[in-house]
Amino acid sequence: MHTPTDLPVRRTRLRRRAAVAGAVLVVLAGTAAPAAHAATPKPAAPTVTAVTGTATASGANQVAAGGTITVTGTGFTGTTSVGLGRPSVPVTSFRVVSSTQLTAVVSGKTRVDAQPVTVTNSSGSTTSTATVTVVGLPAITSFSPSTAPAGATVTVAGANLQWVNALRVGTTAVSFARVATAAGPQLQFVIPAGLANGALTATTLAGSTTTASALVRTL
Repeated sequence: MHTPTDLPVRRTRLRRRAAVAGAVLVVLAGTAAPAAHAATPKPAAPTVTAVTGTATASGANQVAAGGTITVTGTGFTGTTSVGLGRPSVPVTSFRVVSSTQLTAVVSGKTRVDAQPVTVTNSSGSTTSTATVTVVGLPAITSFSPSTAPAGATVTVAGANLQWVNALRVGTTAVSFARVATAAGPQLQFVIPAGLANGALTATTLAGSTTTASALVRTL
């Protein structure tokens, strides 16, 4: 049982509790709902406008296994894979320089000859109409005649000779011409005066090959 003197104290306590409860209700009512996260937009599908390799004496746009190509286009940010050839062979590695340029190291599994580039990101893939020539290691299967005087023409047969950019006899470089034949590209050169006997070495961007036998210049 409360006495009359307790009533003012009790009323004061009730007012305080009501004020606190009201404040809590105000705070709860003013709490903002968490903001919804906007979806990350997908990148545009890539495009390729140019593929650049290395200029050599046998061509302006070449690359060999282990070499680097530069690809120009758009939409390269977010690139997930780069391939070369038809069918596309994944490159050994690639680096996105910017949204419009990337570089790639050519795999040794890529087929030789002119090949397009395929670039892929999360929005799709594109295969270029532009190509780069993948150059193979040369092979010399024969040369004839093997013995001849100065001024004679020697014909060299083999594989991947269309990409030869240097030819030597021993340590001497000789000028040569490429000749198209039904059997494939061949090389021809004229034996210069004073040429020392020596094996033939043909070089492309992919490397060099040397014959086991030597060309002998007669007097």
